[in-house]
Amino acid sequence: MTQEIIDALREVASEFRHKLGDENLMTVAADEIESLRRERDEARRELCEFAVGWQRAGMRVQHPQQYAQERGWDCFKEDGK
Repeated sequence: MTQEIIDALREVASEFRHKLGDENLMTVAADEIESLRRERDEARRELCEFAVGWQRAGMRVQHPQQYAQERGWDCFKEDGK
């Protein structure tokens, strides 16, 4: 869902670029959303790395990706989106 919002912001921004200039609010907002998502995913990956070897609900976490999956996170996806 977030990617669709970013794409829509960029599409509208490109349509109105001639009126608003290159650095309009929609472009800045789309850039900020992408930046915050990257920062969030990096923080999640770091936590997952620390979780390896922890005891969690009676189950030993073997891989960072396993911990992320248990939390419902997709921070290890290949494209970073």
